[in-house]
Amino acid sequence: MCTEVAVLRRERHAGVRVGAYLLAKVAVLGPVLLVVDAAMVAALHLTDRIPDLSLGEHVALQVTMALNAGAALCLGLAASAAVTTTAQAALALPMLCFPAVLFAGVTVVLGALAHVSVRRRSA
Repeated sequence: MCTEVAVLRRERHAGVRVGAYLLAKVAVLGPVLLVVDAAMVAALHLTDRIPDLSLGEHVALQVTMALNAGAALCLGLAASAAVTTTAQAALALPMLCFPAVLFAGVTVVLGALAHVSVRRRSA
């Protein structure tokens, strides 16, 4: 976590620009995050934790989750570059992750979630 600046310095000495370094990180980690997002939506759908979505709603949910994952990736890279020790990283990460976890519940409309819980109780 705290070695990002040292790796970036080494890459810059080898002639790699900062933009190319960041694009390489996003190119490698971005598809992984998209697969994780798709697996998470599939698992939530299979366990009946989210309502049945139309195709447009499903695409909107996937796009929202992809944007959220991209923001988290950028935040993680910035945090990795900002800290110098693992102790600082251990203190910084919960503070950075808490708002994302807190506001992640608004991804699916609350009324739709209430509909799922009512349907589950009546079944």
